[in-house]
Amino acid sequence: HGQIEDTIETIDPVDVFICSETLEHIDNPDHLLARIRAKASRLILSTPCDETITNPEHYWAWGAADIAAMLEQAGWQPTAYQFIEYQGLDVRYQLWACR
Repeated sequence: HGQIEDTIETIDPVDVFICSETLEHIDNPDHLLARIRAKASRLILSTPCDETITNPEHYWAWGAADIAAMLEQAGWQPTAYQFIEYQGLDVRYQLWACR
């Protein structure tokens, strides 16, 4: 459908918006979270956590406290958080549920 920043403007309101491994690729993730908030009642979000592997496609790297603050600033209330680590691969993810 194209870039998520444009697509979010064209969709009807939804109960749940799933944003999986996308936020770290966006120029202005704070603005995107606020736009999703305007369209959705709930959010499921996954993004790398404290990323240590260099990925030229990732504009951002966050820890859990950073994402929690971003979510709250955009009007989301985090209700669940899960840290996921792939042992041996040095890859960590954070999974959030918000309303």
